[in-house]
Amino acid sequence: MGKPKILVIYYSTYGHVQTIAQAEMRGLQKSGKVDAELYQFAETLPGDVLEQMHAAPRDTSVPEITTEILAEADGFLVGFPTRFGVAPAQVKAFFDATGALWSKGALLGKPMGLFFSTASQHGGQESTAFSFLPHLVHHGLIYVSLGTPSPYIPYMFETDAIVGGSPWGGGVIAGSDGSLLPTHKEIEIAEIQGDLFADIASKLAAPDPDLSKAAPAATSGKPVEATTSEKPAEAASVTPKAASPAKAGGRVQQLVDKFKNLFKSRSYSASVDSSVEPIRGLDLGVAHSKLLLRTVASMRNNAELQAQGVSEGDSKKMNMCQAINDAMRHTLATDDTAVVFGEDVAFGGVFRCSVGLAEEFGNERIFNTPLTEQGIAGFAIGMAAMGHTAVAEIQFADYIFPAFDQIVNEAAKYRYRSGNEFNVGGLTIRAPCAAVGHGGHYHSQSPEAFFAHVPGLKVVVPRSPIQAKGLLLAAIRDPNPTLFFEPKILYRSAAEQVPTDDYVLPLSKAEVVRTGKDVTVVGYGAQMYALENAVQMIERDMPGVTCELIDLRTILPYDADTVAESVNKTGRLVVAHEAPRTQGFAAELAAEIQERCFLRLESPIERVCGLFVPHPLVFERFYMPCAVRSYEAIRRSLSY
Repeated sequence: MGKPKILVIYYSTYGHVQTIAQAEMRGLQKSGKVDAELYQFAETLPGDVLEQMHAAPRDTSVPEITTEILAEADGFLVGFPTRFGVAPAQVKAFFDATGALWSKGALLGKPMGLFFSTASQHGGQESTAFSFLPHLVHHGLIYVSLGTPSPYIPYMFETDAIVGGSPWGGGVIAGSDGSLLPTHKEIEIAEIQGDLFADIASKLAAPDPDLSKAAPAATSGKPVEATTSEKPAEAASVTPKAASPAKAGGRVQQLVDKFKNLFKSRSYSASVDSSVEPIRGLDLGVAHSKLLLRTVASMRNNAELQAQGVSEGDSKKMNMCQAINDAMRHTLATDDTAVVFGEDVAFGGVFRCSVGLAEEFGNERIFNTPLTEQGIAGFAIGMAAMGHTAVAEIQFADYIFPAFDQIVNEAAKYRYRSGNEFNVGGLTIRAPCAAVGHGGHYHSQSPEAFFAHVPGLKVVVPRSPIQAKGLLLAAIRDPNPTLFFEPKILYRSAAEQVPTDDYVLPLSKAEVVRTGKDVTVVGYGAQMYALENAVQMIERDMPGVTCELIDLRTILPYDADTVAESVNKTGRLVVAHEAPRTQGFAAELAAEIQERCFLRLESPIERVCGLFVPHPLVFERFYMPCAVRSYEAIRRSLSY
């Protein structure tokens, strides 16, 4: 059997794409394991798209792709730009064309790759474009090469078939042994990805008896035309006909597992080595968390939901993004004065948290704003002052600082300065926050401590879908302006059985999620899962020790009473958060508990926080207060 033939296909009118495609080609060729050929896809696009983009004359030396050439190939890579600045409808036309190619590859059961050409500093239109692709992923995508810098792309695909990545315009690809491969230019990244894809394609193209049993039958007759479809979902919907869903799904999963192992062996994996101390085989992270109420039974047994009278009602599996969307839907349905606005929220927002709301409630209540955070906050304050329920979105919490003056000097003081004659209690500001694995210093920050210093505000950070829905509804209905920070890494990684009924969870009330007698461990947001793992390791390594784990939930005003009650019992306290240690919220909590519980403390209060540096990209793993750092802090406290 000869070498597999891999095609690299790019859109001919974009210079950046051709440059990256040529680099992908070099990577494929360097491997020596495949035959690589370069083609261009000359789909006609709306003229105004071409005028605004990096248009380039077609290279006549590169042939155009045809259906027949696709049918003869053993696999292919498709590339396109991500720096959009055009209307969603125009972007959709671009991606419809891509969808036809992808559905063709899915029908043929061939390994496919996806690469991107350039950075996107503004993700609204890009997010819309990617919303058309997940169904194609589910129906046959074998491999996605994330050569994009965009921090939210992984969340657009709810699939395990995403591996690799060159986040945020360069950076590194991290090895499982902690080694870092610097790739500060997209060209270098593309060559590495091409080399990796050659490995994967050569493995997948080789005969495999186990996979062939589950493989879909080859298409017969004339190949499906690779033409643009008005609805990519329709093009992809024929894919399951090639095999039963069970067999097709099993085959894809086997392929995914196969190249994931290869990916790790090439030291390109960003996964944690579970064999090292002190992890030693423990399953880490949200996927294995016992804090999530994944079953109907666990949801029905939850005391807070029972108290709200919703535990026996209907529930639906939701991720945190969907739960937040459901909370806003309840608000809009029950409050005629409620409005939702922000950058790109009308078509669903960068993370799709507001998807469908404009269609259901109209563009007068769900609308886009200019790219001005100060303006968004000022407009929201004005709406709330006039009696509206204003739910504003700051697209990333990192960009809330232009709105700092409006929030701190206007919203927080509005009631006080008018002697309670006027207020902006109907104001809620949502903002995705915290680390995401590849966001860098402008898309990873946790700014809650800045606002926790301000009387007149409330600050909330949820840890899960059930919490997010109940706390967001409580924040919206609370008679005080509230900041609602949403850990974006949890948007699609955390899923629970969420009650479909309307309910609220108490603000300023911490939740003891795990009882214990020897040490109190406090956190909030996504940090709760690192702390959960740290507690599991401690209780495994120190038999007889039990840890009390508390989710603070509300940062301002916070529930010092629950924490003090626990510390008076355990005599020890460990506080953790992602924000930097210096002047972080952990310092406030430590000082408060030291005053209240000084005579009961058995050891110094430990703080496990982010480092006092700008949030790094390539060194994020060292910055984060991970499970291992939390484990070490708890052990120090217990051993004092």
